[in-house]
Amino acid sequence: MKRVTDNNGQTYDIEVHGYDERLKRPAKGAYRKYEFSTDPSGDIMGRLDYQIWVAALRWLEAELGPQLIAHRLVSSDRTMTPWLEEDRPGVWLAHNDADQRAKKTASVR
Repeated sequence: MKRVTDNNGQTYDIEVHGYDERLKRPAKGAYRKYEFSTDPSGDIMGRLDYQIWVAALRWLEAELGPQLIAHRLVSSDRTMTPWLEEDRPGVWLAHNDADQRAKKTASVR
């Protein structure tokens, strides 16, 4: 945007070309559209897959731990979000009884 004044003294903002041909680069203050260098959906699905895996391990530990007599499970202390500095709640597997319908749940942050 460039502010111009007409002969009557009124000022207007007009849109100008954002590329400086002389310097061969975007003009100062020009809008730049950013694009991902790669598609992030693979990373997103990988993180979701990891969280489901950790939730399944925790569920198995909670279900099988008290039932085992001759063996003992090693507890898993895996974080749900190892890509963050602090652990955040991730996905949660809903328990499905015969008379209770399964619920889709997830934590979004």
